[in-house]
Amino acid sequence: MFFRSTPKYFKKVVSSFNSKQQKAIVELGFGSLLNLQLDYMPGKLAFWLASYYNPLKGTLPLFVGDGEHIDEEDVHLTRGFPRGRILIDRKGKNTNLALMDGIAAEVQKKRKYLKPEDIESIMMKEVDGGDYFKKLSMLLVEYCFIKAPADGFVRPKILKLIEDVSEIINYDWFGYLLFVLLTAHERWIKSKSRYYTGPHVFLVTCYVDRMILGRRNVERRFPTISTWNRKNLKKRQEEEINAGGFGRGFYGGADMVVYKCNEIEVTHKQLLSMLPYAKVGAAVVNGWSSYLNWNEKYKSQESPSRLFLTTFPFSYTVVDQNKEWDDEQAMKVFKDRVVDEMKYVENFLWRNFNLVFLPIFESDHFYVVCFDFLNQTINIIDNVYSEDDVDTRYGNKISKLIKYFINLLEQCHCSSYGRILARARRVVVPMRWRTKDNLIDGGVFAMRHMETYMGTKLADWKCDLTNKPSKAFQLLRAKICSAMLYCNDNTVVDTVLVRPPPTLPRD
Repeated sequence: MFFRSTPKYFKKVVSSFNSKQQKAIVELGFGSLLNLQLDYMPGKLAFWLASYYNPLKGTLPLFVGDGEHIDEEDVHLTRGFPRGRILIDRKGKNTNLALMDGIAAEVQKKRKYLKPEDIESIMMKEVDGGDYFKKLSMLLVEYCFIKAPADGFVRPKILKLIEDVSEIINYDWFGYLLFVLLTAHERWIKSKSRYYTGPHVFLVTCYVDRMILGRRNVERRFPTISTWNRKNLKKRQEEEINAGGFGRGFYGGADMVVYKCNEIEVTHKQLLSMLPYAKVGAAVVNGWSSYLNWNEKYKSQESPSRLFLTTFPFSYTVVDQNKEWDDEQAMKVFKDRVVDEMKYVENFLWRNFNLVFLPIFESDHFYVVCFDFLNQTINIIDNVYSEDDVDTRYGNKISKLIKYFINLLEQCHCSSYGRILARARRVVVPMRWRTKDNLIDGGVFAMRHMETYMGTKLADWKCDLTNKPSKAFQLLRAKICSAMLYCNDNTVVDTVLVRPPPTLPRD
């Protein structure tokens, strides 16, 4: 993918600013750019984003689902640009051509042939950071981060806006950037061989911050562009390609983190999937697994010892396996992911656990596989009723899961548990509350099953669920949210107490 502007150029310019020039950038409302770390754009990822960004819906692409909407809040969190009260007239004509004529005369070029280096050469002479410096710096901001003409020359559309530098901070730069994103996409999509002229830096950094692949490995700071750099962007692009292609993560939200335990995060926006009659997101189920692991320390001595994994180890290994991986590669990725999760469990040893719970997310539906080492059974707990046998219903996924887990146990020097799994009976648990109708609450069913199943006889399993949609499910959603948000092991509980998320509707 071809760009005329790169963040590397602007980073170089900013690094040469003196204290007065830096202060001037802050006064304009663009001080966030002083912390710019980017000097690289992942071309393959940028091309994919530009190709599949939906301008009508304003959504970032995802491999599964309709994508995630990006709005002015995303511009704020990604760039830190000012969001003033004055809307920018997108159809207005430039009326400040005198500024460009003056620059052209100074560098002895025609106005239409000015390059960003020409602007830079004059700007750096303005050591006092005055109004002229501010106007010139805005020309580079537009060129590098909003819109760069395909021919590489500086043809600003904001000349009218920067006539009075005191008003620059009062304009709605959020809305303007999104407008340019839309129009640039419409032009580029007709001929992808042309230079992309839109805000590609915003598109890429917004995506890598909002879409999480497995777990968040890059610290979140405001704004996003102060966090991402050449090293972690290259790594992220490589990880997405190895996972089977771009867009295979889950939405990480542009809002505050409301639950964090052992590096598992749930944001406010993700938690909204717990609203009544909404399909629960995988991030919430993963957070619930983390909560249940923490809660095990309070179990009675008579209760079995239980371990809960997240959905991540099974994604693109057992479920929707990456087509570029053979069985050995997928098995290794599975093992590495499980081992990574176990490092957060205190004094972890496989032989210390009687039940291991594996939440599976497949085809927009959750079910739970429970390895019961005491009773030597593999229990499949699925709220959707089916008369099909295991292989017909789940294909080879259960067999593959067992095979991968036996390999994991053997490599972790727990072959005795591996032998138990090899001869264990596979059982689809016939709960009386299985349903053919309630497909919306699949995630709630799965979380409740994980919480209450102790490996006992079905008659002794107290789950308090029904096979009909009812308000009991909405109450259970609220109870799960409350348990996660206010548990002592939630490292961001103080934030939640200060700024609690909106309460769930009663109806």
